[in-house]
Amino acid sequence: MNDLRPMLDGIQRQVHARPGSLDRIFERQRRRRARRRVAAGMMTLATAAASVLAVVLVLPHGERSILPISPAIDATNAVRLAVAWSERVEGTGASAPVVADGVLYVAGSDGKLHAIDAATGDVLWIGVTQLGTPTSPVVAQGRVFVHVGGSLYAFEEGCGTGGAECQPSWHATTGGGNIGTPIVVDGVVYVVAAPGGLSAFSVSCEATTTCAPLWLAPDAEGHVAHAPAASEGVIWDSSSHALSAFSEACGTAGATCEPLIQAVRPDGADLLSGPAVADGAVYVGASDGSLYAVSTSCASGGSCRPLWRGQTGGSIVGTPSVVGGRVYVASNDGGLYVFPTSCGTSGAGCDAIWIGRTGGPIRDQPVVSNGVVYVASTDGTLYGFAEACGTTDDCRPTFQLSLGDLPTRPAVWADRVVFTMSSDATLSAYTIDGEGP
Repeated sequence: MNDLRPMLDGIQRQVHARPGSLDRIFERQRRRRARRRVAAGMMTLATAAASVLAVVLVLPHGERSILPISPAIDATNAVRLAVAWSERVEGTGASAPVVADGVLYVAGSDGKLHAIDAATGDVLWIGVTQLGTPTSPVVAQGRVFVHVGGSLYAFEEGCGTGGAECQPSWHATTGGGNIGTPIVVDGVVYVVAAPGGLSAFSVSCEATTTCAPLWLAPDAEGHVAHAPAASEGVIWDSSSHALSAFSEACGTAGATCEPLIQAVRPDGADLLSGPAVADGAVYVGASDGSLYAVSTSCASGGSCRPLWRGQTGGSIVGTPSVVGGRVYVASNDGGLYVFPTSCGTSGAGCDAIWIGRTGGPIRDQPVVSNGVVYVASTDGTLYGFAEACGTTDDCRPTFQLSLGDLPTRPAVWADRVVFTMSSDATLSAYTIDGEGP
């Protein structure tokens, strides 16, 4: 009270000295309170903006674009997938789409590589390649790579906007066609051609015409080119229907690379799939429906006998996917088989954890994302299975999307959007309830 009395006396003197001054005092108080409310509101907005920025900068899988508003897709809500947008992209349909940094890349047999805004479907730029059946694009170290018509093309990610036409930063002759996607490891692009063999090119090649390989492992046989795999300085290739391994440091200036091992056929198997490498093992599928696990020490003098073998009911063409201690294998009997990586040693037989059934042969690689396993069947349907199906009985799909003839494997963006491509060149984006950005 002693502190309050002088303040009240002062107010009273102001009121008596200037009629209406009390109203002005109250008005000043109201203005101060309003300014404080505005400041608090601005602080709230700033905090919210910082939160949004944090979400943008720390997105799953390294994405940097603003996420769609649709919720994350998981095994509980995947049944609600619906089309958010759909576009016909002429010339495409033979290879799978790929998404990176908020941009969707689709290669066409008409000599065009399309870079599309993943959120809106708008074309950002179109890269010029050559006619031929392309591989799926690969995005790494600021560049986009696609193999088509016996040549490997490299484009800058930020090649253009507004549908601009883009020329490649460089291209390289590989010697033949392919169905195997290139891989990028430690600044080097590895690609297999049939015929032509395995070639290694520097990502930073600055050639204005044709880029020369660092090294190559020629193969003139009529094999089917697969995507190679890499682990601990070794490049694995199964394109000759048998396993071969090469050192990453095989040479420079176009040197011919001698294999560390070659013509390895576990149990005499005819290998049909590309290899997958994880946790010290190479996984590869065979024409008799067998999945083989071989130790990576095979390339350095260890045993090349299989650690274990799993069995499916049809030949295995698609590269296995290894995620979370499980191997996901698509078979031409229409089944998706799931095996544990810790299945055994000394050639032990391995039983599947669960099997998902589709209506046609499966010839492409399964895609695993946020508890959902996506697999495209030749019956024209994309199936989704719960990763934690958890039984040895047939596992029922959580959803089925009819896409038309021969759909490719999907691309999943930040667990929130599933992109599909069908043979009629229809590119579609699916989200929960069809919600968009």
